[in-house]
Amino acid sequence: VVGNVQSGKTANMAGLIAMAADHGWNFFIVLSGTIDSLRRQTRDRLYKDLNSESAKLHWNLMDKLRPDSADNSPRSANFSTRAIGRHLTVCLKNKRRLEDLIKWINVDQNKKSQMKILLIDDEADQASINTAQPDEERRTINRLIVNLVEGKDFKGNASGPYGAMNYVAYTPTPYANFLSEGAPESLYPRNFITLLTPSKTYFGPSEIYGSENRPGLNIINTY
Repeated sequence: VVGNVQSGKTANMAGLIAMAADHGWNFFIVLSGTIDSLRRQTRDRLYKDLNSESAKLHWNLMDKLRPDSADNSPRSANFSTRAIGRHLTVCLKNKRRLEDLIKWINVDQNKKSQMKILLIDDEADQASINTAQPDEERRTINRLIVNLVEGKDFKGNASGPYGAMNYVAYTPTPYANFLSEGAPESLYPRNFITLLTPSKTYFGPSEIYGSENRPGLNIINTY
């Protein structure tokens, strides 16, 4: 999913999560950059948007998941089809955080088989891309995300299957994602590439400087 900077990508993510939750998806993972303050900002906004007073589903915010999490034990989470709860976690693209998340998922294979996961990669051009040469080992963050998508453990070994997995990437600068590797086990878009249309109130570089299809503000720089 390609969208302009500050043009509503986070709102679109919230809408996608809400729609998937209504259709039975029960575990939502958002990969949010490399800065924890921005991760918390994304986490709080998504939780606020989803867990409104009119929400029919109960949203459980799960933070910094680890296999030994006391507050969010993997065995105590309810992923059954009859449950009205939905689980949301926002994770840094950080080696330790991703490894802990994958370990948490794989603690209980029965629970894992009930997980219908929507994995959203925010700012997918940041850290997620495999920048290694073809004869080199994958870059760490890319390798861990691929393992997460493919249902493997954090070392890349085969593990039990999910109930379902869907990976959706969001980015304002898509070139690295589109021009990167297209191997079967990679993060290259397999099913669709779509563009978010900015709202009529959007104000960005093309509105200031103009483009082939519209005039700009006729700003004249003087020195």
